[in-house]
Amino acid sequence: YRWFFVTARNSTFTYKGSAVDIKQVGRELGVQYVLEGSVRKAGGRVRITAQLIEAESGNHIWAERYDRDLSDIFELQDEITRTIAAAVEPELSNTERERALTKPTDNLGAWDLFHRAQAKLYLLDRASNQEGQELFRRAIALDGTFGPAYSWLAFSAFGMLAFGWAENPEETLRQAMADANKAVALDGRDHFAHFVLGRLLAIGGDHAAAIQELNISIEINPNFAQGYYGLAHAQLLVGDAAAAILNADLSIRLSPNDPLMWAMMMYKATAHFSLGETEAAADLADQACRFPTVQHLAHLVRASFLAHCGRIEDARGALAGAEQLQPGLTIESTSGTLHTARTDVMERIKEGLRLAGLAES
Repeated sequence: YRWFFVTARNSTFTYKGSAVDIKQVGRELGVQYVLEGSVRKAGGRVRITAQLIEAESGNHIWAERYDRDLSDIFELQDEITRTIAAAVEPELSNTERERALTKPTDNLGAWDLFHRAQAKLYLLDRASNQEGQELFRRAIALDGTFGPAYSWLAFSAFGMLAFGWAENPEETLRQAMADANKAVALDGRDHFAHFVLGRLLAIGGDHAAAIQELNISIEINPNFAQGYYGLAHAQLLVGDAAAAILNADLSIRLSPNDPLMWAMMMYKATAHFSLGETEAAADLADQACRFPTVQHLAHLVRASFLAHCGRIEDARGALAGAEQLQPGLTIESTSGTLHTARTDVMERIKEGLRLAGLAES
């Protein structure tokens, strides 16, 4: 994660094995957060604890315990590093967003505007998305070389397209592609910039290029959960459902508290449906729809999968859930946003929606 500023390990060894004041550590090292923990070994087992603390306040942000077998120390070290990095990044991002939201609106720099905009995007509604876009543009106006602001501006446009909120989809996609390419040009090692570009290429129809960009994103940051679920989506679009399941599972394992967990589950469900495993697909879609941040797309695929299982009444209930979030849905209106799989699979999903009672237009 390139936005992490991590103090060299040699600088932290001076505190090893002694009782320390976290606030003092923060001041002496010039850091805002401290990750501390312990390792205890018993026979062939090891217990690792880790906790993330905000240095200035001393508040605990996150804590976890890991119990593992000690059969391969190097594999274990890689697993713990990967797991902690993936868990810490969203916690830090959330804390930075909260910090930005508490600052007066007349005292915001590009970094604070950026995090305030992210907070808007995570509300997952059209008005908040538009507010977030304006904040990203203000951040860019303050610093035209701030690559993450460009990539997140493009990502907010991706949300507008994916959820059917864009008034002019063609122009929205064109501008989003320009912003994503600008972000990549500013920092070719920014995993999120490649991720956003890949997602835009996927919905734009260039699936091979999308897979290439998403693979670059993961190569740069193997701990990036969203990269794996984005890749799962692109693989569904080219009909590689087995690979999509593997990558959806990776994303779920790396970020079990992700606000986009419903989307990860939705793609996994669609992959099982693509393989003819309709009951499993319906069960996974049901799980996706239980998350509080779920969007209407997950309810639609659940309605289709239930209908294909012969559970028409349940399918109608799922369809009602989708229409509550997005009124006026029709087969025609969903064609521009519900593109979660290869064309032949999408036709089967639409057929399920017809069975559930969704009107053509």
